[in-house]
Amino acid sequence: MHYESLAYYRGGGERALALGDRGERPTRLLVFDRRIDEERVHHYGLLVDLSRAEVEEIFSRDGSRPSYAGLTPRVLAELRAHLADAATWTTLHPSCRTLLGWLVEAGFRSATPTYDGGWLARRLFERLAEPERPVEMSAVDRLLWPLVDLVAGMEAPSAARPGEWEPWITATK
Repeated sequence: MHYESLAYYRGGGERALALGDRGERPTRLLVFDRRIDEERVHHYGLLVDLSRAEVEEIFSRDGSRPSYAGLTPRVLAELRAHLADAATWTTLHPSCRTLLGWLVEAGFRSATPTYDGGWLARRLFERLAEPERPVEMSAVDRLLWPLVDLVAGMEAPSAARPGEWEPWITATK
């Protein structure tokens, strides 16, 4: 299984802002407040009756681009004048270690952090010269499956460095 581990965001990505990409009115702003050690994210969603370009203009008056750091009191006050809707919610993001414990508690015989066999398969396939790449799925499976099976069975560290995803988990009944 794969999941979104918050450790990826440690060291600078704990708080972030994302703007909707539609370019028309209204524009959605999402603010992420990632509480990594608590394994949760507080989300703040704002819908403003402005285009994306107009929102970017509001941020640029302070010499900033849309970002969490650029979300100053002045920017918030200007956006508030155009607020159409707002919502908050919290999502839970268990770490690898938490999920491993839960899976064992749930009755799985084992739960192990493992490497991503799909990543390996893609990299190997891409390294083959075009004429050497199998075109039939059965031939792809024959080529890659033994390696993917081996890699997915290798135990990985249960923690990751900032900017890296925590490992996949393999659980067996």
